[in-house]
Amino acid sequence: MKYVAVLAALGLGSAVLLVNAQDGVAGKHEGFMERLRAADTNADGMLSRQEAASLPFITKHFDAIDANHDNQVTFEELRAFHEQHRGHHRGHGNLVKRLDKDGDGKISLAEAQAAPRFAQRFAQIDTNNDGFVTRDELKAARHAQAQAHFQKIDTDGDGRISLAEAQANAPRLAEHFAQVDANQDGFVTPEELRAAFQAHHKGHRAGQ
Repeated sequence: MKYVAVLAALGLGSAVLLVNAQDGVAGKHEGFMERLRAADTNADGMLSRQEAASLPFITKHFDAIDANHDNQVTFEELRAFHEQHRGHHRGHGNLVKRLDKDGDGKISLAEAQAAPRFAQRFAQIDTNNDGFVTRDELKAARHAQAQAHFQKIDTDGDGRISLAEAQANAPRLAEHFAQVDANQDGFVTPEELRAAFQAHHKGHRAGQ
């Protein structure tokens, strides 16, 4: 059985989403990145179906890119979709390696200027305010957004998503609810979301 990848299991704050998009989806194609920013009319770091209408490629593949089935495409989902089709995955270590010009294992604000969208949000990710962003801080930002996405769907705040909550807040997740609900108890937990994501990408790498 093929599980559905759910962004809540790996989401990042919009700051990290944007820099990863530049590192992955946009790459050297700044023109495409500009089109993404222009399409995101409410500047929430996500594209609705309506916002994506001006981007034919995303419109065509919207359902495939929208990994958490909430009818919103994030830049992280675009990055993941891009990397899947390239046959490899780039993590935060790669981002640090790319921007860390002096090889000290962390990104300074000066080094972050090579990724302008990341630089704009540098202070948000640099949680200890030491002037550097580390892998741990990137990971923490990723975890924080995972929680934010989960809480957005988990409206009663009980730490799990019911089918009713999924139907109300993430319709496409609701469509695949039984697949993600591994223990079939009628609820999806963060652990089940992570497992679904990992199974999905394992299957993809194996060519399933």
